[in-house]
Amino acid sequence: MEEPLELLALPDELLMAIMSALPPLALLRFHSVCSRLTAIPVDSLWRTFCIEKWQRWPQYALSVERELWLHANVRGTWKDRYRFFEADMARTTLTEDELSSIEWWFNFKSAAGGLGELTLREARFRKGLLLLAGYAPLPFVLEQPRGAWAAPASQATFDAFRKDSAAYLTVVEEPQRLLIADFPPHYVTRLLENGEWILSNENVVFSSTLEYREHGFRDVTPSMYT
Repeated sequence: MEEPLELLALPDELLMAIMSALPPLALLRFHSVCSRLTAIPVDSLWRTFCIEKWQRWPQYALSVERELWLHANVRGTWKDRYRFFEADMARTTLTEDELSSIEWWFNFKSAAGGLGELTLREARFRKGLLLLAGYAPLPFVLEQPRGAWAAPASQATFDAFRKDSAAYLTVVEEPQRLLIADFPPHYVTRLLENGEWILSNENVVFSSTLEYREHGFRDVTPSMYT
């Protein structure tokens, strides 16, 4: 490819200013135009993209604790982290680690006797048991649909993604189910606006998001799962 000579004549500071005004995809393309541009360090720009993109995703938001966790468990450039978590945000299957680490809210749907805050409870999934205040521990099984990417974020999955990102972009055609004791199956849904999780059947809802709690636990049973 013929290098753009006029562009190469600009000082690094001006080139950096140009790149700082670009959106992620444009930056990715611009930065790879030639070796002169590729040599300019732009990882700080990708960190800014991560902050901006993740701030509306509670499970990903770049708090101090989250950044320390990333440095310990997902070591690499911010550009690679951005790409990795873009794929992870598109994932619609819940992992066992996420199920047990997330703080869940439980409520009955209105048709099943739900009374908003009066019937709201905290719930935890631990070592194969659902722990719900006022109830005996209940056994559960989280199914993994065929073809699902069900590996939690780690150095191993991050490194594998960098080697073959296509392997993590599989389309899961069947819904994921959470089976709790002998109750009707709960279906796993991911909210597009914030990446949070909903586990629901015709009677109850488990939610990972406080916003969902504040909205009164409206009935959610996606039509594709009914």
